[in-house]
Amino acid sequence: MIYKQEGEQFLYKGACYKIGGRVLTTEASGYEGLFGRLVEIHTSREGVPELYCTFDTPALPSKRGMLEGASHEFRSAVLHTDCLAYRASVMTPEMVMPLASPEQDYVWQVIYAVTAHWATDGESGAYELPFTDLNDAKRQLQDDLWEEFQNGCVERWREKSQFVEMETEQSYECYLDGEYSENHYFIAVEQRLLYLSPSFLKITSEQWMAQKIRDDFSHQAKGRRNDRKLTAEQWERICHSPEVMQRLLSQIKTSCTAYRRSLSEAAESLLEGNCLQIKEERPDSTAGAMAGNAEKSEQNVKDRYELEYLFTFVEASSFEQAILCDQLVCLWTAFCLHNKIDAKADRYSTILHDLWDRLIKNEEDPAYWSGYESFALSMGRYLR
Repeated sequence: MIYKQEGEQFLYKGACYKIGGRVLTTEASGYEGLFGRLVEIHTSREGVPELYCTFDTPALPSKRGMLEGASHEFRSAVLHTDCLAYRASVMTPEMVMPLASPEQDYVWQVIYAVTAHWATDGESGAYELPFTDLNDAKRQLQDDLWEEFQNGCVERWREKSQFVEMETEQSYECYLDGEYSENHYFIAVEQRLLYLSPSFLKITSEQWMAQKIRDDFSHQAKGRRNDRKLTAEQWERICHSPEVMQRLLSQIKTSCTAYRRSLSEAAESLLEGNCLQIKEERPDSTAGAMAGNAEKSEQNVKDRYELEYLFTFVEASSFEQAILCDQLVCLWTAFCLHNKIDAKADRYSTILHDLWDRLIKNEEDPAYWSGYESFALSMGRYLR
């Protein structure tokens, strides 16, 4: 099969390859670090897919030297600004890594950057400090501005007739009129969009969870009988000990497993009891409507409520391996019925990939799967 339409996707060993998507060469290619685009995919039933890629000319001169020993076929796949004709290079999945599009694939968060630039006495400089909280950024602006007033050039400039200053709630600027390039100072809090990759979110959530566990453990342990025998330094070592953290996580996981098992058993009894037909008010058919249309309308409402129940059930339940397969069977079946598609259609890979993204975003530990590949293989035995 050949994929060449812009936006078409192909899943192989846990990685999603998208036509038109950006790729990066790996060490296995022999020319690690080259950026390019995937233009075509050739697949077969037994073999490894062939990935046809073009590559951008490296902007850094040192990177261009990587191509000196490359094969003619590989060099011809590198696009040059003065040459519109090119030939794609055939790569294996081990040789290139698909890259996400942060603007489309990542969640984002507004951050606040304290930015400043200045010039005086023939010197100039600039800096930028990012913060995730607006009040932290405002505090930094005030501290830096006071430092400039007390030890900088602003007060000296203020004595001159061409001194100009402007301010808002989150910015300050002053300069000597007619000499801005030589004598000015500017500082402000500016908003930025920060795109957060899944790996960054995972690391951040793990750090937050570890700190939360340490704080709760310290709060629960202090005041007990043996607490008074420990010094502050000993407490600090205990709370930050990897062995102690591992033991805490083990006990917490045991309690969570019991909780999740209870949810699973309750859900199982509901499903076996045919409780999917949630009792809700059904809209009456309008006067004069045909009996067939009324029956169809009632069935549509019933289907919608069942679909919403399935989605709510899967999203609210825990992703433990013992019950996740059954949950995703319900979700996948409901999705296919709702959208009138075949569960074995090409969109299966895309939807399953989306489910994995939701899983790792909403769970500290993605059940017992080491990664998307093992997750996809496990789900494949149940869903296809």
